[in-house]
Amino acid sequence: MKTHWQLIDSAAKWPPRDSAGAVVFDEHLWLIGGFTLADGTFRRLRDVWRSADGRRWNRLVVEAPWAARNLAGCVVFEDRLYLMGGFDGVRTLADVWCSTDGMSWECVASHTPWGARGAFGCVVYDGRLWVFGGLEWEGRRHHADVWSSTDGVNWEQVEARASWGERAMFPAVVHDEAMWVLGGGNYHDPTASVSDVWRSSDGIRWERITPEAGWAPRRFHKAVSHDGVLWVLGGATVGSINQRDVWMTRTGRDWKCVDDPAPWDVRHEFGLLPAWGRVWLLGGFSGEIAGNIIYNDIWRMEVIS
Repeated sequence: MKTHWQLIDSAAKWPPRDSAGAVVFDEHLWLIGGFTLADGTFRRLRDVWRSADGRRWNRLVVEAPWAARNLAGCVVFEDRLYLMGGFDGVRTLADVWCSTDGMSWECVASHTPWGARGAFGCVVYDGRLWVFGGLEWEGRRHHADVWSSTDGVNWEQVEARASWGERAMFPAVVHDEAMWVLGGGNYHDPTASVSDVWRSSDGIRWERITPEAGWAPRRFHKAVSHDGVLWVLGGATVGSINQRDVWMTRTGRDWKCVDDPAPWDVRHEFGLLPAWGRVWLLGGFSGEIAGNIIYNDIWRMEVIS
């Protein structure tokens, strides 16, 4: 299996950003909020963009009613966009907002029982919203708990301490009828990153598929399930070295590197979405060592058997 990458746009209409909410909703690609660098200053965003083809983008909202934020949970559930938690630059958030059209937003929970957290796992699985792991910036606390909800308002703690332990900055995906946790680490200790792979069908019992995947321990990487394959891309390895590699597996146990280096530059916290039979990569951040570049490029990956 091989990949073919195509640069769709080197400078999209939306401002450069990383750690934005990125989803496929209503047959569109969406980018929501995130983190940017303007005039040498980092700041959070509160805008909403969408595209029907990945090339032409429209800004639906300049300033949404929710606080500007990055590293939030962003998913589609019951025909609505959900934005949850994250960081506003001063505090860690614990709210839940939803929208049916991306323009009008409703706060359905101002402070959830799972508390302030960002850089956590967030998926839709088995008819429920799921939140797990992540960190609270102010208390330097990392979490290992698992929560679920049928409406975004009422939350149930499914597991107080999952077997994968306290961690943040990991991708969470649904693949092969289960929820997956892939790598991640401790924000305040860059040497604590891991490359283990876990899966669960109920949020309580987690199976460690492998203690060490083929890819190096990392955080802020991205993953996607596409065409029956689980993919892991980019991220920052120990020493905050950003990557441009692409890995694949069907089982979660046996990994193969299909691109290293990929044609796009090193980066982490980019958008990664499966849509229209392809995988779309949106923006991201190169990291300080690579020059503090925040991207607004768009790449498309086609899988060739």
